Amino acid sequence: MRAGKPRPPEPRPSPKPVSQVVVSRYGAPPIVLPHYLPAAAVRQKIGALAARRVNQPRDVFDLDFLLSRYSDSAPRKGEVPAHEASLAANRAAELDFPTFRDAVLPHIDADFRPFYATAAAWSQIQDRVVSYLFGLAS
Repeated sequence: MRAGKPRPPEPRPSPKPVSQVVVSRYGAPPIVLPHYLPAAAVRQKIGALAARRVNQPRDVFDLDFLLSRYSDSAPRKGEVPAHEASLAANRAAELDFPTFRDAVLPHIDADFRPFYATAAAWSQIQDRVVSYLFGLAS
């Protein structure tokens, strides 16, 4: 183990009820699902980008979503190993628009899909995520 700041424990999901708005939209009964708190979710997505055998554009999309809404609680430089952040940044930059289009767009609500349906939109998402990750690594 390196000297310096110890790595925080692995994040654990926290069980919370699903919003009644979401549940009623799909005609589902009330349910409770485990989910990560924002900082833990960001760490989990960084780890996924760095470690998955098959790179997934959903990790980049999810990370951009989390950072846009929870930037105050996102990990800062020194809170994620620099090599992990750098690897995640490089892997995020490798993903092309057709891969994102085919793997992620079908799962985005139809009302919001047009905002993400261009190569330019994907490029902006990648740029934000890669910049954040390289900021953690530098």
